[in-house]
Amino acid sequence: MRLLFALLLMAAPFAGAQVVETPQPFDAEGRVMVITPSIAARLQLGPPAWRVVGDFTEARLFALGGDAYVLAVTRRDGAIERYSITGADRAYLRDRTSALPRQFLTRPDRGDRNRFLRNQMILGLLVYSPSFAGALTDDGAGAVSAYLLMAGATFFGASQVAREITVTPAMRSLSTHGALHLAAAGGTLAYVLGANPDSNDAAINAGIFLGGIGGTAAGLVFGNRMTSGQAVASGFGADVGVLTMLGLVLAAQGGDNADDLNRGDAGLLIAAGAAGYPLGYLYPRSVSYNVTGGDVGTLWLSGLLGASTVGILLADGDPGLTTSALGLTAGFLGGIVAGDRVFVSRFDHSAGDATLMGLGGIAGGLIGLGIANLIDRSENGHLGMGLFTAGAMAGVAATHSFTAPGGDQGRGGPANGGANGGFSSRIHLNPAGAALAASGMRGLFPLASFSF
Repeated sequence: MRLLFALLLMAAPFAGAQVVETPQPFDAEGRVMVITPSIAARLQLGPPAWRVVGDFTEARLFALGGDAYVLAVTRRDGAIERYSITGADRAYLRDRTSALPRQFLTRPDRGDRNRFLRNQMILGLLVYSPSFAGALTDDGAGAVSAYLLMAGATFFGASQVAREITVTPAMRSLSTHGALHLAAAGGTLAYVLGANPDSNDAAINAGIFLGGIGGTAAGLVFGNRMTSGQAVASGFGADVGVLTMLGLVLAAQGGDNADDLNRGDAGLLIAAGAAGYPLGYLYPRSVSYNVTGGDVGTLWLSGLLGASTVGILLADGDPGLTTSALGLTAGFLGGIVAGDRVFVSRFDHSAGDATLMGLGGIAGGLIGLGIANLIDRSENGHLGMGLFTAGAMAGVAATHSFTAPGGDQGRGGPANGGANGGFSSRIHLNPAGAALAASGMRGLFPLASFSF
């Protein structure tokens, strides 16, 4: 018994020993303390060192002593998961993060807080303040005073919000988008309920002001549990919903020219935008591949190129409003579907990638117009629109090749159609060839290829 008691006394200090976790930078220079979803996608991190799947806000590295490390991953709901990694895994992460571009080294909370304040100040000057002044008074001096008061209050109010909560990229993106779109919806709703848009109606200004403030608040609340891709996709869904409904409304009007939208049409646009937000949010959650904010930006490009392709067929003619509206709307939606297959399901793009691709498309389109002018100066609409579209597509494709975005790191992996596997990843469409064929030019133009 005495021997057992002595053994228990000897084991007691070890039973109460604490595990000390020392923060460690991911890279060799000590610059990268946090890995965010955008950084993980940019570096194309994978197992066995990186076993993180699903939505998360940030990951940090801690040393346990010796050759043992732990990766602490914070989820959207605040839960923290810890993954044990070896010294070899730690060396892998060090090598990958050491080449990270400087723009990814800014602390995400501080950078997004400053961008949030900047966006809110711009909204205050252009949306909140003028609508607040218009809703209060139609007196010139009083309106100026109200405008200045609200402009100043916007900055200090946004600063207080940014101090009390951590503004994530998703919250910043969705709050800005929500402020703009709900401000428009608020003013439109006032018109639907009977306000007169031809006069400086206080009800319309009040709707704009309340919608803008409400949109910012809603973006902060709902964006708190979203990834950046989900937030951008939500806004994209609202935009696509409004544009699609607008095309249908114009098609229903018929005739040769669009009349002013009546109150019923305006109500349909509000409903389409309201439905688009949740539908857009469900898009990245319902697919097996990863959807980043930059991926959604490429969908804008592919949608516009789809509409431009249909425009080749509508040029040099008088198809009427119904045919034009339906054709352009169908082309836009078809382009989005093609972009999802060609760009989103196979790659992970950053916002910078999408911007450069857009600039490349503009440059290519201008080159196409120049070539069309050299070939035929008789203002052939089919030829001009066809070469513009083909040049834009070629410019987007070339820029995409230059930027070399990383392969998709989706939840499903290769077995579910990710970047490294699946039938769709082996199909390579040639939209420029399709545009050239539709323009009426003679020759052989490949439309698609299949690799195996």
